[in-house]
Amino acid sequence: MYFIISLFRGTKHRNKERDAIEILKERYARGEISEKEYLERKKYLKKIIILSFLLQLIYHP
Repeated sequence: MYFIISLFRGTKHRNKERDAIEILKERYARGEISEKEYLERKKYLKKIIILSFLLQLIYHP
């Protein structure tokens, strides 16, 4: 799984996903969301990143 994420990091779409994770971290740091919510959303975002990468491989080889 980390191999896939590391491959995805070189693509042009990585900034959008990273930005979403950074925003999530900032919201957690400000106390706007709980630790439980932070961890759940972070896990969800990582799944989206992987799926986006796989879709790119399929539709833009």
